[in-house]
Amino acid sequence: MSQPIYQRPTTYAEATIDVKKSRFIAQAYPIKTQAEAKSIIADLKEKTPNANHHCSAFIAGSPYVSGGYGFSDDGEPSGTAGRPMYSVIAGAGIGEICVVVTRFFGGTKLGTGGLVRAYSASVRELLDQLTLETVKPLLKVQLSFAYSHSAQVDSILHSSSAHIIEQTFLEMVSLVIEVEAAEKDNLLLRLQDACKGQLTIHKDS
Repeated sequence: MSQPIYQRPTTYAEATIDVKKSRFIAQAYPIKTQAEAKSIIADLKEKTPNANHHCSAFIAGSPYVSGGYGFSDDGEPSGTAGRPMYSVIAGAGIGEICVVVTRFFGGTKLGTGGLVRAYSASVRELLDQLTLETVKPLLKVQLSFAYSHSAQVDSILHSSSAHIIEQTFLEMVSLVIEVEAAEKDNLLLRLQDACKGQLTIHKDS
């Protein structure tokens, strides 16, 4: 089953809010991997060691896929920062993003409810500053067909969003392609017609 379309940031963004004299500086970075997110968080801690907290949340891929995400309260009471931040970005359907909220304590304690509201609000403010692009999930499909149909198959593939990621030439031509989920069914029908019903689909995921 294909994953839903999601959004991802294209550039760095920043937003700041003040809550009872505490300053919350929220920063967003485009990422592809968990390692990138962890490196960004470590760099920010090193650059601003005088801050009280560097709370964070990241989603390395699609927000609709389990795994590839993380969050940290960085010394704030458990559950008051990282998870609320994560909930905001995941709820907005945004992936491939790392968000860090740096807090400079202003002298007034906010309490657990106040912290949840402040960190959530800082990320919502940040999302308003983001430039986003749409990510259309791709499906992998493995096909095989006779050599005599190669020209027709190549022509159809080149006129579609699909691209070949693997090809093998044995008794039959075998291809692994990636195609946008919305286009898959129509593409396979066109290919099957071009191959006169002799196209074999080995894997559809």
